[in-house]
Amino acid sequence: MEYAFDEIGRRLGEIAKRAPEAIVPYSYAGTMGLVQGEGIAQRFFHKLGASRLERAICAAAGAAGLRYTYGGSLGMHLEYFEESELILIWGANPIASSLHFWTRAQEAKRRGAHLVAIDPYRSLTAEKCHQHIALRPGTDGAFALGMMHVLINENLLDHDYIASHTVGFDALRARAMAYPPERVAQICGICGATIWMRDARQTR
Repeated sequence: MEYAFDEIGRRLGEIAKRAPEAIVPYSYAGTMGLVQGEGIAQRFFHKLGASRLERAICAAAGAAGLRYTYGGSLGMHLEYFEESELILIWGANPIASSLHFWTRAQEAKRRGAHLVAIDPYRSLTAEKCHQHIALRPGTDGAFALGMMHVLINENLLDHDYIASHTVGFDALRARAMAYPPERVAQICGICGATIWMRDARQTR
């Protein structure tokens, strides 16, 4: 451990002397405490002269996407999940990190909702879902395009909403058409993509 700290310190020092902005600090909130999560790291990297970066690329990117799409960082009311027929839990383990959501998802499940976990890792949440789709890491985009392919190809769309509230749909449709379920299954390293898409259609 001491060797690791010494090596990291040596390399950071060399880079800081030569080109400090080549250092890009990337982390999240650690223990979520005020010291580790909200102060010390930023002060340290500012002192080095490192590049500035949004602390959490994940949350910042999601918030920017919501603002661009909806005009603000809006979310779904938790109560609405209980009325869902299909719930996709994508890259999350809410049993460990979001119990307030998981209790609502379980209520929806008792009412007949179909729960699908999309995650390379078989988490405890994935074990509790009806279906776990273990994508090959880094292939989420292909899987999402495959879902769009099915929705578009089978005309399972809200055309009025698309016409009134979206831009660039024609380009998106052309992109999605290049990702039929068979190709997606090969890219993602799964054999159940078409089965999941059939289950999703059954909730319509």
